[in-house]
Amino acid sequence: SKKKLRIGIIGTGGIAHSHIESYLKQPDVEIVAGADLIPGKAKQFFEDYKVKAKDFTDFKEMINTMKLDAVSVCAY
Repeated sequence: SKKKLRIGIIGTGGIAHSHIESYLKQPDVEIVAGADLIPGKAKQFFEDYKVKAKDFTDFKEMINTMKLDAVSVCAY
């Protein structure tokens, strides 16, 4: 089996929906984490898309603790 690209998402509002929808269409991508400053927002975002990903309120903690290949920055 081929290794999947491990993705994190920073910011789970507006444009993040387009990002996750695009990622979900890619067979070689796995969304593993997301961060949003508003407590519970990233968790709800992933639940809405039925994605099992770890949620954070601190993007730096996400980057430092998860083994990510790339991130989408979806915050202004």
